[in-house]
Amino acid sequence: QKHDISREISLLDSRAPISITERRIKSPSQLAIAKERFERMIEGLSRRNQRILCLRIAGASYVQIAADLGLHERTVRKVVAQLKRQSREAEREE
Repeated sequence: QKHDISREISLLDSRAPISITERRIKSPSQLAIAKERFERMIEGLSRRNQRILCLRIAGASYVQIAADLGLHERTVRKVVAQLKRQSREAEREE
């Protein structure tokens, strides 16, 4: 089954679950670069923040993530906002 990357939602879109790809990624090489960027970002995160990110990518709500990890919803929102900022900064540097 083919994967339509144009249907992906941006990591920077605050209204939707996080995705490692964005609508503007059109080629396999751009997708590979996005995946490498994501892997580098993941490596530098604490285990807790990795779990938050993975659950958010999977579509879990802030409330669900907080309940699953025993955290306050506000903490989850702050971590996701921080990860979004880091992603934007990494994109600007490239």
